[in-house]
Amino acid sequence: MLGLAGLTQVSMTMPYWQILGLHTLLMVSLAATFTPAFTLGMGALPPHLYSHGSSMLGTLQQVAAAFGTALVVTVLSARAGDLVSEGVAVPAAQLSGMRLAFLVAAGLAVLTVVIAFMLPNRIDHSDESDEGKPIIAH
Repeated sequence: MLGLAGLTQVSMTMPYWQILGLHTLLMVSLAATFTPAFTLGMGALPPHLYSHGSSMLGTLQQVAAAFGTALVVTVLSARAGDLVSEGVAVPAAQLSGMRLAFLVAAGLAVLTVVIAFMLPNRIDHSDESDEGKPIIAH
C-alpha cells in the first residue's frame, strides 16, 4: 500500500531513483504477500484438497491480475482522455491519469488487506487420518 500511495505522487520532476525505489518496494511487497496469503487461504482446506485449492488460487490470482490491469489502464485512459478534451497537454493529462490509476490501485490494496484479515486460521489436521478419504484422480 505504501508503494502504491507513493506512486500516486508521481510527477514530471520526480527523480528516477525515487520511482525505482517505489516500484521495488511494490514488487517486494507483492512477493512477500502472496506466499502467506496462499498459506492462509489454503488453511481452510483438508490436505487431500490442497492440489485443487492451489489450482484455484493460482487461477484466481491470474484473473484478478488481468482485471486489475484492465481497470487501472481504463482509469488512466479515461482520465487522460477527459483532460486532453479539456485542452490539457497530453503529457500532463497522462500523468494525471497515472496518479488516479495508482490511487484506485491503492484503494484496491486497502480492500485486499481488509479481506485478508477475514481469511480463516489454519486448521490443524494432524489428528486426522487419510483413511476413508476419496482419492481424486484425473
